[in-house]
Amino acid sequence: MRGSLFFAATLAFASLIASSSGCSSETGASGDRICTPGANVFCRCADREPGTKECSADGTSFAPCTTGVPGECKGEIQDPDTGKPVDDGGNPILNDGGTTNIADKCPGKAFAVEPTKPTAISGDTTAATDAAKGQGSCAVGDQAKDEIYKLTPSGSGTLTVEVQGKNGFSPNVYLRTVCDDEASQAACNPQGSAQGLVKLTRRVTKGTPIYLVVDGKGADGAGAYDVTASLVTGSFCGDGEVDPGEACDDGNNTPGDGCGSGCRTVEGNPASGATCPGQPVHVWPGQTVTGTGGNNDPTYGNAFDRPGSSCTAGVGTNPASDHVYEVTAHKTGQLIVKTTNADYNVQIIARKVCTSTADADMLGCANLNGSAAPRDEELRVNVTDGQKVYVALTGVLNGEGTYTVSFQIP
Repeated sequence: MRGSLFFAATLAFASLIASSSGCSSETGASGDRICTPGANVFCRCADREPGTKECSADGTSFAPCTTGVPGECKGEIQDPDTGKPVDDGGNPILNDGGTTNIADKCPGKAFAVEPTKPTAISGDTTAATDAAKGQGSCAVGDQAKDEIYKLTPSGSGTLTVEVQGKNGFSPNVYLRTVCDDEASQAACNPQGSAQGLVKLTRRVTKGTPIYLVVDGKGADGAGAYDVTASLVTGSFCGDGEVDPGEACDDGNNTPGDGCGSGCRTVEGNPASGATCPGQPVHVWPGQTVTGTGGNNDPTYGNAFDRPGSSCTAGVGTNPASDHVYEVTAHKTGQLIVKTTNADYNVQIIARKVCTSTADADMLGCANLNGSAAPRDEELRVNVTDGQKVYVALTGVLNGEGTYTVSFQIP
C-alpha cells in the first residue's frame, strides 16, 4: 500500500513538472493554442531592454522578442512580466489579475485575420467604458460604451467585417487606421438592421493593422455582439506593391504625391525625385505613363551635374536642379522619354548607374531645342526587360520650371 502511494505521488509530481515546463514553452504542444493570434505581449531582451513579441497566426507560438528594430534584441531572458499584455508604448499592463478588459482601450484586443478562414470574435460592451467616439454619422456613439479590436491582415486584399448585435443591441461600428486618432476613421456604419447586423468593407495591406470599434448609440447603447472578420486577398492600387500595368504604387491613393490615385500616372514632385535613385516609374508593354512635374521644387538638388548643355559625354557641367526618375522597363526595346508643355529649356539625361558621372554610364542626353518655344525634348535609349534606367529632367544653365512627361516602350 505504501509503495502504491509512493508511486502515485511520484507520478503526480512528474506530471506537475511536465505541466510547468509546458507553460514556459514558446510553442504549444501538438498545436495547442498558447496565445491570442496577432496579440503582442511583453518580453525582456538579453541586453535588459524591454520588448514585445507577437503571437503567431495559429496561436501556437511567438515570434522572437524585438524592440521594433530588426536585430536589436539579441535573444530573450526571463522576466516576471513576460507574457503580459502591453499598452500603446509596449509597456506591460501590470496588476492585471485577469480582470482588465484589453478591448476597453487602445491598442485594443489583437487578432490576426487570415484569408483561409474567418476570424470570429464575441464581445459585450455592457461592462466596458466610453473610450472612443466616431466621426460623421458614427458620432452617435458619443457617451456609449465601446470595445476596440486590432485586426492585422496576413495578406493584402479586401477585409469584410460583420458585427451582429444580440438581444436587441444595435451596434454602431467604425474602422480606424490609427487606434487613438478619431480623425483616422476609414469606414463607418451606424445603421444596424432590425436584427442588429452591421457590415463594413475596407482594402487592407498585409501586416498593417486596422482598428475596429464596436460602439453603441447614446449613453444607454450597450450589449452583446458577435464579429466575423473575413479577408479576400488580391492586389489593388494602394497596397504598396507595383502590379502589372501599374506605373507606381506608394501605398495610398493620394493624388499629386508622386503616384496618381489610380497608380497609372506619376504626378508631382515627391521627395524621391530630389536625388538618386529617383521617383519610381514602371513602364509596361503597350502602355504610356504620363505625369506632371518640374525641377523647380526648392528641395531638389543637382544629382545630374554633367554633361553640359552640349550633351557631349565628359564635356562641361550642368548647375541646374533636376528631377530624377527611376524607370523600370518591363519590355525589351527602346524607351522613349518625352516632355510636352515645358515652360523652360529642358535637358534630359539618362544613366545606367544613377550616382555615376562616368562617361560609360551615360545612356543618352537630349538638348536640341533652345530657350524659345517649343522647349520640349525627346530622348530614346535601348533597354532590356527588367532593367532600371535613371532619367533626370534638368535645365540648361540654371533653367527651371514645369513640364508634362511621358514614358513608353513601343
